[in-house]
Amino acid sequence: MGNFVLLTGFGPFGGYSDNPTARLAREIHGYTLSDGGVVHGEVLPSSYARASRTAIELANELGAHVVLSTGYASRVPCIRVEARGYNERNSGYTDCDGCRCSGTPIDRCGADFYETNADNQAIVDAVSKVGVATELSHDAERFICNNLIYAVAREVREARLDATFAYIHTPTTQSCRDLVAGQPEKVVIPDEHLFRAVVTTLEIMCHMGTG
Repeated sequence: MGNFVLLTGFGPFGGYSDNPTARLAREIHGYTLSDGGVVHGEVLPSSYARASRTAIELANELGAHVVLSTGYASRVPCIRVEARGYNERNSGYTDCDGCRCSGTPIDRCGADFYETNADNQAIVDAVSKVGVATELSHDAERFICNNLIYAVAREVREARLDATFAYIHTPTTQSCRDLVAGQPEKVVIPDEHLFRAVVTTLEIMCHMGTG
């Protein structure tokens, strides 16, 4: 197996017909990092049941030593590094399988939350230094993004996945600006900023290891 890193995005969800992280995953697929690592970009279904399972299976199949997942949140003001996933599913959105959850646990016997094992502050600092506004968050809300963070971080914590894991939320990008048409309060960033943030994050994760 080669020197792979895994970058995941999501397909459409709720009332959104597109997703900037899906575009990113397709664009970055095959990109070579400075250490020779090759990025495998994968678009996950916006599904509670299938997204995390697909990401974990693919990471193990690739032998990926770095896993960076990305999600779209039109409400966020900038690139947001999410450090924690909570043991709860709760959203007004319906996932792509028609599932809507209201306060149900991800794992009835599981911990209240799991943290990602990347050096998240180093990621925030590095992405900020390349000119992309970035912040650290400990609350990814309770939709599919949170579900994936919890599930993947649990696999890492329980030593079933040997990888450095991080998660990024992005606001709307220019190529997807129609998703927030008529909502001037929503932030829209250049697509290049998202690409730069992700490449910088992958480089940091490959070179710095866990936090």
